[in-house]
Amino acid sequence: MGGDKRDFNLLIEEKKQKLAEKWNSLYQRMVEVCLKCNKLTEAIEYVERSKTRNLVEEILRRDQNTIFPPDVVKELEKYREEIAEAQKQIQQCTADNPTALIQHLRELREKRNELQDQYLLIGSSFKFEEFQKKLDVI
Repeated sequence: MGGDKRDFNLLIEEKKQKLAEKWNSLYQRMVEVCLKCNKLTEAIEYVERSKTRNLVEEILRRDQNTIFPPDVVKELEKYREEIAEAQKQIQQCTADNPTALIQHLRELREKRNELQDQYLLIGSSFKFEEFQKKLDVI
């Protein structure tokens, strides 16, 4: 059983890497569009999201026990497992209702991000205006 879980985790990591490459390309195009439309703040926000997304995920995985209280760690692990299971069902085409599962997956990710953001305001919650206000104070 342990080998199956390791294999599944390796598969998930490979899928995440491929997805990260696609997201990076998408972020790059979004930045280009924002720049062409003279929306500099939005361009910076996309750059920051792109740069921090994978880093934040790795930091949270590695240091979650020191960043979050124990009950929050358990809840985040529950979200992580539910998200992984939903992704597996979508990838293997075993979901009874793929549309509903995709919506549920979005909701799980949103709840996870909201919970993380309560303790660590980086990644999905990055807002340039707030960042700039902090720089102005320094």
